[in-house]
Amino acid sequence: MNPNSTRARISILYNPNEPTLDSKTGKPVVPSRALTNLEKEISVDYVFFNSTGKFPHKYSISDRQSASDVIDYEKSEGKSGKMLIVFAKVNDKDSLIFTYTESKRQFYKNLSNISQIIKSIAILE
Repeated sequence: MNPNSTRARISILYNPNEPTLDSKTGKPVVPSRALTNLEKEISVDYVFFNSTGKFPHKYSISDRQSASDVIDYEKSEGKSGKMLIVFAKVNDKDSLIFTYTESKRQFYKNLSNISQIIKSIAILE
């Protein structure tokens, strides 16, 4: 995929032994905390990376514990856009992360289609 493309980008990543789910207290890590930690890691690649606080619990994957967030971002080349991140906790060690990135103008126009894609994801164990 061309990283400079202005088209919508979707990625689905299954992460065994997800480091953001490691607990220092011995208690299970909740998806919203793991998502916050993941966003901190991602944000270093952007000039501007800001959570809008929209849809924190609207999107879930396969009835798993999930947290979602919409991000306003700007890349170093000056390109800006919006990103939807959905973090699903598969179990205490594994996660599934769905991201949708689009221009600000097109983001909400395609969100209903993206919602259908998210609902279609199945995790088979």
